[in-house]
Amino acid sequence: MFYYYSFRWANANTDSLGDVDLIADAEHIKKLLKISFNKNSQISMIVHRLGRTILFDEFDVHSHLLRLEKVANELIFSQI
Repeated sequence: MFYYYSFRWANANTDSLGDVDLIADAEHIKKLLKISFNKNSQISMIVHRLGRTILFDEFDVHSHLLRLEKVANELIFSQI
């Protein structure tokens, strides 16, 4: 199960969601700002919008895709 920082904050502070523009871990903002200085830099984030509030969270797309591929292969080969 994935449990992201911004979701935890948004869930705990639902009354503030319209008043807050951005919810993100400071490290995610740093990575986003540094990307323009390094041509080889790669980041993987997931962005959510709840009304006027934007939520940023890290999302390791490579590990999730590889895991999904492994599960799909196991399902395919288990039926043979």
